[in-house]
Amino acid sequence: MNTDVRAVRPVVDPALGPRTNRWVLRLIARKAWPADKLLIEYLGPVVLTICVLGAWVNGLADPWLLAVAASAGATFVVRREVRSAGLRRFRRSFVAQFDLDDPGSQRLRAAQDAIETVCTSEVYRTGTLDSPVREADLKRHEWEIASRFLDITRRRSEYAANRSEGVPGPHTAAVLEGHARAIIIAQDATSRRVEELQRFANEVRACDLALEDLCQAEKLSLGNDRYLELVAKSTVDEHAIAELARCSEDAGYARDAYLAAMDRVRLAAGPLVLPQPGM
Repeated sequence: MNTDVRAVRPVVDPALGPRTNRWVLRLIARKAWPADKLLIEYLGPVVLTICVLGAWVNGLADPWLLAVAASAGATFVVRREVRSAGLRRFRRSFVAQFDLDDPGSQRLRAAQDAIETVCTSEVYRTGTLDSPVREADLKRHEWEIASRFLDITRRRSEYAANRSEGVPGPHTAAVLEGHARAIIIAQDATSRRVEELQRFANEVRACDLALEDLCQAEKLSLGNDRYLELVAKSTVDEHAIAELARCSEDAGYARDAYLAAMDRVRLAAGPLVLPQPGM
């Protein structure tokens, strides 16, 4: 399997109920990460060892022998349940990443991302969507999509095995062509369902952004009074502007009069031009 494919969360049939659902998810986690030991897996052997030692010290007394038998049976049952029996019993009720091929894993992850976007949105949590969708409905969609991709993965694997058996005859080739076409149709139909789920998530996200914008606008509008006061004070500036304009105009008149006086002074202070003697 391609390691670039993002991890797919295991999907459990919602019809099992919440408690069984959680238990199956724990079993799947143990399958994926065997080093993650449950406490009971350590506790069982310890209790069994204590009971054996107690029985030996007490001369194989009946109560101690019963304790040995009970602890041994409990340890065996729990280990078997955790390691394999539980998953085998619920095998038809869950889909994990190791069940799917790369295309199925990618599309299922896309569906899970879309569902997560919806469930974590503000409009979904506050119930402000025009047509609210229950979480149970989204879980049902997730389970049905996962089940479809599991079937497609199995049929694709079966088809690949049949194709590898050598060069098919004309009738066999026609049957295989029909199988390939059926896989494509199923893949396309389920992918369109995922795309519709993604479109719904995008619309919900857009509603979230619109709600966030509205809340921000309402928050900022609380400061409108301060800005209205700022505008109101601008009327004082208008009177001041008119007053300063008159002062500027008077200063211009004074400047013109000053320049005219300076011209007259320059003319009066000019050198006298007298006629020469004998002329």
